[in-house]
Amino acid sequence: LSTAISLFLNKKTPLITRPPKTRLSDYASLIKLSTPFFIWMLLSIVYSRVDTILLQHVRGPEEVGLYNAASRLAEAIMIIPIGFYMGILPILSSLMTEKDTKTVEFISHLAMKYLTYLGLFIACYIGLTADKVIEVLYFSGEYDRAVLPMQILTWSSVASFIYIIPAALLVTSRSPHITAWLSSISTGLNILLNIFVIPRWGFVGASAVRLFTEIAGLVLLNVYVHATIVKIRYRDFLTAAIFASLLTGIVISLIKSLLFLPIYFVLYAVLIYLFGGVSKEEFVRAKELLVLLRNKGKTSD
Repeated sequence: LSTAISLFLNKKTPLITRPPKTRLSDYASLIKLSTPFFIWMLLSIVYSRVDTILLQHVRGPEEVGLYNAASRLAEAIMIIPIGFYMGILPILSSLMTEKDTKTVEFISHLAMKYLTYLGLFIACYIGLTADKVIEVLYFSGEYDRAVLPMQILTWSSVASFIYIIPAALLVTSRSPHITAWLSSISTGLNILLNIFVIPRWGFVGASAVRLFTEIAGLVLLNVYVHATIVKIRYRDFLTAAIFASLLTGIVISLIKSLLFLPIYFVLYAVLIYLFGGVSKEEFVRAKELLVLLRNKGKTSD
């Protein structure tokens, strides 16, 4: 997905270019600049695995198996926001270098809006049909206890859909140390809560901790980005997203069938439109911006 987005926006840019000459001091500078990103990635690994490790030592392999069964789908869903992140990162980086704040704000707002729409729909669909999903994936009643954790973890993925654009803005704003600090807070909170929660509530508690820490990290990140980089206007689309999700969720819970996915999605899209969540002007401007970015890639050859 990320490769497709990048190639489409930059299809006239050469894929292979001659590397610039570098000096020893350049490598030292690169190591210094990359250290916060290394810390961020290391903390992300700890954050995503600490609950499984604690479950293994405190509650045993059975609960680890149930937790992993619930988390696999949530992890698979993350391909969408991560792919979008990798695709939009070079675009935002270029615009931030040019100090084109208005375009950065428009792209960020548009991407955040539609990722939020998509994340909420996926959470509604999987969250309300989790028992059916478990049956399809594992063909066994032994995993029925994984339904609730799957519902919780699916909703935590919504935070990741919303998180991805502020994270890209933070990285492209040349403030990687802030990324490392925020990751440290989220990871520390995750470890601390799991130490207290897992012994009593097991894999369900671990799922709840993941949801809480995702939301906490999202709030901290958005507060910083809103105050220092760009202001994303959540009120412009959250009302439509919430009401469309509620009504679509009611329909899904009544029908309770995985096969009606296209109908659910069409209904959700229509409700988003009826609640004013889609703007024709935004599509026109987005199309103009897309043409501009592609032309910019041609002139840079």
